[in-house]
Amino acid sequence: GSDYIREVNVVKSARVGYSKMLLGVYAYFIEHKQRNTLIWLPTDGDAENFMKTHVEPTIRDIPSLLALAPWYGKKHRDNTLTMKRFSNGRGFWCLGGKAAKNYREKSVDVAGYDELAAFDEDIEQ
Repeated sequence: GSDYIREVNVVKSARVGYSKMLLGVYAYFIEHKQRNTLIWLPTDGDAENFMKTHVEPTIRDIPSLLALAPWYGKKHRDNTLTMKRFSNGRGFWCLGGKAAKNYREKSVDVAGYDELAAFDEDIEQ
């Protein structure tokens, strides 16, 4: 995890587990590098589904992440469908890519996209 690397582009074939690889990278940045992270998916619905079906099980199944998530399995302000705030102060956001508001005022250290080909070419103003 060199802090000098600013951008990484991944070219991949279909069905290689890219989403799971991204989650592994984000988990590393949350726990070890203590960075705020954000991932965009094509729609708000995609983002909510990703949070439910990928992020929450990842937190549950990785003991070091679960230790940073005292709110896991509970209704809590640090445990929403758009954001997880960990006890080390780091946040993970998962947002849809259609609305301009989802790109504004986001102060994160690591940002990425999943399913980039499914994004609209332009977003609302």
